[in-house]
Amino acid sequence: LESCEQNVRRLCQDSSIIIPHSECDPNRNIDQQIVRCPKCNEMYCSTICYQQAMNNYHLTLCQSNENTNKNQLIRHIIDLWRTVHPPPETTSISLVLKIMAMLKQNNNRLLLLQELQKFSQGVQSENQQFYHKLLRKEFEVSFTIFYLNSFCCVLKK
Repeated sequence: LESCEQNVRRLCQDSSIIIPHSECDPNRNIDQQIVRCPKCNEMYCSTICYQQAMNNYHLTLCQSNENTNKNQLIRHIIDLWRTVHPPPETTSISLVLKIMAMLKQNNNRLLLLQELQKFSQGVQSENQQFYHKLLRKEFEVSFTIFYLNSFCCVLKK
């Protein structure tokens, strides 16, 4: 985990920023032992975090050399997302991929969907499609094409 100061410096792209009261940083006393996935080198803050990721989504998304078709599909989705979303955003598509992987790996999908639905209650408006909230109007057609060409392929597998 980044310290608050590291996070602000990275997001602002300014290494000279100094955050006062570093003693109040909630991440300051966290004992981190970085663990890497042995197959794809993805980093996790601890063994427990790595094991939870494997159990929840990483088994599906692990970009090891063993499954080049899956790796190409994931890279293709991320590249397509970059074409329909104003840069430099890739976090939201990574989150969507993790949610899809969780659905694939989870034995109790209904419970998972109920938990995920808690995040969207009260957010969705009935007269507006969700991509208007994610993207500007000019990206509507691109997003529809992105959905049809990418996510439909993933969901079939």
